Order: sequence, then structure tokens, then C-alpha cells
Amino acid sequence: MRIPKEIINEIKNKAPIQDIIGNFIQVIKKGNNYVAYCPFHDDNNPSLHISVDKQIFKCFSCPPENKSSGDVFSFVMKHKHLSYIEAVKLVAEMIGYKYDFGDTEANKFEETITHKIMKEAVNYCQYELNSKEGLLYKEYLNKRNIDNKTIEKFQIGYNPKDDKLYLFLSKKGYKDNDIISANLARLTNNGVRDVFFNRIMIPISDVSGNPIGFTARSIDPKVETKYINSTDTPIFKKSNVVFNLHRAKEKIRETKFVILAEGPMDVIAFDKIGFQNTVCSMGTNTTKNQLLTIKRFTNKILLAFDGDNAGQSAILKTGKDCLQEGFDVLVLNNDTKFDPDEIINKYGAKRLSDMILKPKTWIEFVIEYYKLSYDLDNYTAKREYTFKVLEEIKKVKNDFDKQNYIDRLAGLTGFNVAQLASGVVDGETKKDTPRILKPKSSLQSGIEIAQKIILKQLLFSANNINIYKNKLGYLPNKQFDDIAKMIINFYDQNQYIKFGELLAEIDDSQLISLICEIESDKTHCENEDERLLLDSIDKVKEYEIEIELEKLEARMNNYSDDNMKTKVAAEIVEFQRKLNELRKNRR
Repeated sequence: MRIPKEIINEIKNKAPIQDIIGNFIQVIKKGNNYVAYCPFHDDNNPSLHISVDKQIFKCFSCPPENKSSGDVFSFVMKHKHLSYIEAVKLVAEMIGYKYDFGDTEANKFEETITHKIMKEAVNYCQYELNSKEGLLYKEYLNKRNIDNKTIEKFQIGYNPKDDKLYLFLSKKGYKDNDIISANLARLTNNGVRDVFFNRIMIPISDVSGNPIGFTARSIDPKVETKYINSTDTPIFKKSNVVFNLHRAKEKIRETKFVILAEGPMDVIAFDKIGFQNTVCSMGTNTTKNQLLTIKRFTNKILLAFDGDNAGQSAILKTGKDCLQEGFDVLVLNNDTKFDPDEIINKYGAKRLSDMILKPKTWIEFVIEYYKLSYDLDNYTAKREYTFKVLEEIKKVKNDFDKQNYIDRLAGLTGFNVAQLASGVVDGETKKDTPRILKPKSSLQSGIEIAQKIILKQLLFSANNINIYKNKLGYLPNKQFDDIAKMIINFYDQNQYIKFGELLAEIDDSQLISLICEIESDKTHCENEDERLLLDSIDKVKEYEIEIELEKLEARMNNYSDDNMKTKVAAEIVEFQRKLNELRKNRR
């Protein structure tokens, strides 16, 4: 749920952007507007421009992967590493705007019966850890160098056998259905029995610190499943929850990066040696929702899974998912086969600290990881290895880094550097030459401009929105397409377009920055222009056809079967006909 948009607009109207930004950095008056040294990159000239009239800011020197622009809330979000709602609340506080944000559904916490049961369970298990029966489990924790202070911090407890937790909650007056619904007990042929028993209990909390589930560890070597977690309940959905985020979030903001570990015990291990910015997803399968939750606090992530094969494989998958969501990915420099706790016990805390402070880059990890799977003395294997690594290198945005990684790969494989840098089409090579990392073509840059023009034209009028919906209805770039959908959705709901109100509806700071950049850019289009819109729509269509033609041509070059070549050739002819027709109509 959201803060009412009329409240957001009122706060924005009462908060001059130059004054709010001036509270964080020095601003310099220039004509009717202001400039400042951009705090989001190493700025040697005042590159950040603040428009008093439009109430937006934009840095003209930020690198492409870190574009900085938007409204007053966007600046506060980026500078203070806050969520959108947190930024709105902070700006309101700065201007003395009185509003009970606690009454908004997004911020209001309603304690349910399940929350109450979970709190009782946490307290009971903490008590039992200090009982005679819990002594063995406490000794186990102490042997793993988890002292009483850490036990108390993480609210670690013990759940005895004989359904004692269920009996305790029953005596407290809680109904069987509610205890079962909280996944602390289950109904069996022998009655209601505890789900967790004879296990160390580590509470899982939501981002505000309310306990909502458990991860439970057995210390019995005969038990095959060391850990079991709560299943989904009315207040707990594992795929959305990030363990320890409620404790780590302030340190994450302070350090500007997060350590993602494999499990709760690993989080505790990192915490013991001073890295309180550590979280985990309770397993190696990190979901998109968990990553988006983490990204509210930082976009720099260090993957710190175990050093065994399973942990390293999980890093590969999770790293790719992180890159997809826009994270800057680093990898723990773990040259052992051990987990973090084992590293501390075998080599000492300094060894693990050094691994964190001197991490691998994502590409360094990929080069080493894939090298273990391929025999580089075999040409075919070496070729396949090259393509695997190049697929990751082509995602690197910094040209200097990209070239250095290509040089390293060339040194490993013996392939010619110029060949490696010359480009690839859909991962399939022509004439068996590795080809990747083409400089951005005029076609690619042209299509980006066309999409930006379309989006800006959509902001002008309902007529343009209707033209777009009838003539095209999608954009190849996902972010541009998301913005187009937001504009259309806003118009459908309100029957008008007001830029400030539209921004208030967007939670994603990257999209806010992008749409502000498009709105303020006068280079390619300044006024409403139906002909320009139609021309840009045709360019997008041409681009899509040309991409398909490239794919088909690459496929045909790799076929030796004449029938398959003939079939693909027929498709090429059809697409070329459509392309010629489009170009003819544009003349």
C-alpha cells in the first residue's frame, strides 16, 4: 500500500529541491537554477544540475551504469540509501510537515495471533536453552565459539522433546488450530505433536524485527537433515524473507554493501568477527523477491557461500540472478573447501576477514569456476570455456575492466585478443571465431533514442498514448517498456498525465531517474510531434526485424543440411520483405 498521492504531492510542493539537496551537499546558484558537485561519483566540476522550475536534478557526468537524476525523493533515496516511503518521511520531517505516517497501511503493524504465538515460542525456547536438558545444546554452541552475548543477540533457544512447546502454548490458552497454523505443531494420528523438537531454535524475523518463523538445527549426527525451516504461514513466506535483515540493515547502509551468506550459522560466524552487514536466504536458492528486498538498502553484494562444490555452484546461479537485478557482484575469496565458521576455527578470524576485504570480482570468479570444468589442453573444451566466460564478460559495463578481462582470457586460452573482442551473434560464431563485445552499433544507439522519444511523446497527450497502443504496444528495452506501461496505467486511471503525480506512483528509484532524464532531455524532442512518434515506432519495428534477420542468418551459417538452409532462407526472405515495406512507407 502507498502514502496517498495527494500527501506526497503536497510534501514535494512544500520542499524546494535546492534546499533539500543543500542540506546534504553544497549547492551553488547559477542563474535561476543551482549546480553542485555530484556526490554519486568522483566529480571534478559541478556536474549536478538542479532545476528550480521543474523541481528535478540531473548529473550530466555520472557514468552510464549509475545515472543520477530525479525529483527530491529520488535524491534522498540515493544519497541516504532509503526506500521510497522512508525518503518521503524524511523530507516531510525536514520541512516540518505533520502527517501520521504510522497510520498508512504500508507502515502500520498489526499483531496477529500468529505473531503472539511466535513471540511466546521464542521466549520459551530461550528459557529452555538454559535448563538442565538444554545444557548439552548450549555446550554445543559454546564449542562453536557462540558465546552467551551472541546467543542473546540472535535469541537462540532450544526446543525439547515430548511436545513441550505445544503443551506450553496450550497452557497459555492458545488454540490447537492457531498453534498448527503457526507451523509450531502438526496434527498426526497420535494427536498434536511439535514440528521442531530436540533442536536448536534460531528465530527468523521480518524486516521490523518481529519473529515470524524458525530455522532449527539438530546436533544428533545420526539425523540426516541438519536444518529444518518453518513452512509458509499467515505471517511467513520463505521466498520473501531475508534472515537477519532487521539487525543488518543499518550496517548495510553504513558500509554500502551486504554480505549474502548461505545459512544462519554463517551469518552468526560473520557477525562474531565484526561484519554485522550479513544476511542469508536460509539456503542457496535466493529468490527474486529476496534480492529486491536487499536492494532497498544497497546494490553492492558480496556472495559468501561455502567453499565446497555445492556452495560454488550456488554462487554462479545467485550471481547471475543478482546481475539480472542490477547488483554490483563480488565474491568471497574463499580458497578453502570450508564454510565461514570452519574457516574461523581452523585458520582464525583474520583469515576470514581478509577473504572479505580482498574479494574476487564476478568475472575473476567466473574465470576460475569454469576453468575447473574444462580441459584447456583440449581445443574443443577450451573453445567452449571461452564462450562461457565471454558471455559474462560482455555484461561488464566498464570498458577498461572489460578489456582487461579479455586480455586475461586470451592469456589463458591462447586465442587472439582481437578475435575475442570482435563480437558474437547470439553466442554462435561465424567461421568458428569467438566474437563478442562489439562496440555499441549505430543501430543499437538509434533504437535507444527512438524508445526515449516514444516515452517522451507518451507524456504529452492521450492521442499519443492511443497511437502507441494501436501501432506498437511494447518496447524492446525492459525498463523502457515498464515505464510505458506505468504511463498508460496512470492515464487509464486518471484520464490525464501530470509528471509529478506519475513519479509519486513509481517505487523504483532507477525508473524514477530514467523517466526524469527522458522528460528533461531536449536533444531529440522538445514538443509534441505525432510524425516523430510514428517515425520512432517504425524504427522500433525495423530494429526488431533486423535482430530477427541477424539470428536467422547466424542459424543458416551453422546448418550443413540443405533442407534446413532452404527453410531458414524462406524465413529470411519473409522478414526482409517486411523490412523493405516498412522502409518504403517511411520514405
